[in-house]
Amino acid sequence: MTDRTRKGIGTGRKAPGRRSAIHVRGGEPRPHRDGEVETRLAAAEGAWERGDYRAAAIEFEQAVALNPAPFESWNNLGNCYALLDQLERAETCYHSALERNPHAYAVWFNLGNVLCDLERFDDAVEHYRQSLQLEPRDHQVWFNLALALSRIGDARGAMDAYRQAAELVPQDHGVWYNLGTTCLDLGLLDEAEQALRTALRIQRQDHEAWHNLGLTLAQAHRWGDAVRAYVQALQLRHDYHPTWNNLARVFEETGDDHAAERAYGEASRFAPDETIYRLNRASVLARAERPSEAIEVLAELVRIAPGMRVVLPGFSEFAPLLNDPRLR
Repeated sequence: MTDRTRKGIGTGRKAPGRRSAIHVRGGEPRPHRDGEVETRLAAAEGAWERGDYRAAAIEFEQAVALNPAPFESWNNLGNCYALLDQLERAETCYHSALERNPHAYAVWFNLGNVLCDLERFDDAVEHYRQSLQLEPRDHQVWFNLALALSRIGDARGAMDAYRQAAELVPQDHGVWYNLGTTCLDLGLLDEAEQALRTALRIQRQDHEAWHNLGLTLAQAHRWGDAVRAYVQALQLRHDYHPTWNNLARVFEETGDDHAAERAYGEASRFAPDETIYRLNRASVLARAERPSEAIEVLAELVRIAPGMRVVLPGFSEFAPLLNDPRLR
C-alpha cells in the first residue's frame, strides 16, 4: 500500500523588517566638514527621500570620498546598496561603518539583514546578537533574529526571540503570527493557538493566520474548531487551495466523505496541477462506493499526469476500478 497519510499544509513566516531610515549625522567632530561634503550629503538625503537610491548612492560615494570619517555616511551608503541589491558592496560599507563606530547597534542590525539576504544565516545571527547587546529593546532586531534562527533550524531559539519581540511591542501582528507558526512546528499547540488568536485580534483579516489556527486545532483533534477556522480563512480567500485541502482532511477524519470530496474538488479547481488533490478526491469517492465518479476523476488525473498510472495500483480502494478502459 502507498502511504496515504495526509498532513495539513501550513503557511510561511511573515517577512523581515529592514531599517531603512537615514540616521542623523552628528556626534564626534568631523574633519573636512566643508561645503562640498554638506552639499553631497544634502543631495543624498534628498534622493533618498524621493526613493532614488541609485542617485543617493552616488552622492554618498562622493561624500565618503571627501570625508571618510563619519560612520553614518558609510551606513547610509550601505543602505542604498542593499536596496539596489548590491549586497557585497553593502556589506563592505557596513563593515567600514563599524570600523569607525563599533557601538552603532543599527549598523550591526543592517549588516545582519544583508547577511540574511546573502543566505549567510549563521553570520546574521551573530550580528543580530551583537546589535542586541548594544540595544536590547529594539523589537525589530529580535524579530529578524528569530527569522534567521528559523533558517538555521533553531526553532526554540526563534520562539524565544519572538517572545522577546512580542513583550516589547505586543501589538505587532507579524510577531504573534510567526510565534504561533513556530510553536506549531514545535508541537506546542496550546501556545500556538494563543499566539495565533492574538495575531487575529490585531488583524482579523489575515487568512493565513486563520489557516494556521485551523491546522493547530486539527492537530489537537479539535475538529469542529478546526473547521470553523478554515471556513473563516476561506471567507477571506476563497481560492486558497491549501485551506481547501486541509479542510478536506478534517472532513475525512470525521467521516464526512461527501464534504471531503467537495473540498478536495475545490482544491483541485484552484490548483489543477496539484495531482495529490485529485488522487485524494478519487480515494474518497471510491471509499464512498461512488465508482463512476472516482473513475472520472482518475481518468482526468492520468490524462494530465500519465506517470500516475504506476502509482494507482498501490491504493487498495482503486483495485476494482483499474480495469476500466479509461484508466489503461
